[in-house]
Amino acid sequence: LASIQEMRSVATDLNAIIDGVRNRTSSVDAVSDEDEQMVIYMNEWLSTISKRFMYDPGLPARTWSKNILWESAMEDGADNVFPFIWYGLQFECEPNMLRQAFNATQN
Repeated sequence: LASIQEMRSVATDLNAIIDGVRNRTSSVDAVSDEDEQMVIYMNEWLSTISKRFMYDPGLPARTWSKNILWESAMEDGADNVFPFIWYGLQFECEPNMLRQAFNATQN
């Protein structure tokens, strides 16, 4: 729960920074060097963040799918957050599988 609260706080701060840069860069003709560098930094950061949520073995039903934070719809359902855990609950519902899913998500 503390991790989720911390992530929410960081996401709120990040959103404020992005809004500030967007407002400044859309309302003036000349973009400051600082704002230009911030945009470059944010683009680089956003392009690499998903790599932190990769699980090499992949999801049980989709071993090619490595992202354990979000996943497009499995079967005919909606997109999932924490798809490894979702898969474990929806299809397997077996204690060892659920433990493996939670452990992979925590690392």
